[in-house]
Amino acid sequence: MDFLLELFMTITVEVSVELIVSCYLKLMQLILPGKTISERAYGIIRNVVTVITVVLLLGLLAGLVMILVPDAPIVNLIGKYIFFISLGISAFQIFLGILVRMIRKFQR
Repeated sequence: MDFLLELFMTITVEVSVELIVSCYLKLMQLILPGKTISERAYGIIRNVVTVITVVLLLGLLAGLVMILVPDAPIVNLIGKYIFFISLGISAFQIFLGILVRMIRKFQR
C-alpha cells in the first residue's frame, strides 16, 4: 500500500512541476513577435527566449536553495539577491509580453 501511495505522490509531483514549468515557459514567450517576421527569425528569437527563461529558472532555483541554507548569513543574502533579481526579470518579461499582446490586439 505504501508503494502505491508513493507512486501516486511521485506522479502527482512530476505532473505538477511539468505543468508549472510549461506555463512559466508559455508566459515568458508572450514577448515573442507575431508571425509577421520570417519563420527562421521567429525560431531564432524563440530559442533565445527559451535559453533566457531556463537561465532565469535556474537562478530562481539556485537562489531558493541558497536562501534555505542554515547558519550561513552571507550565502543567505546572496541567495536572496539571486532569487529576487531573477524573479524581477521574469515578472518584467511577463508584463512586457502581456502588454505587447494587448497592444497588438488593439491595433487590429
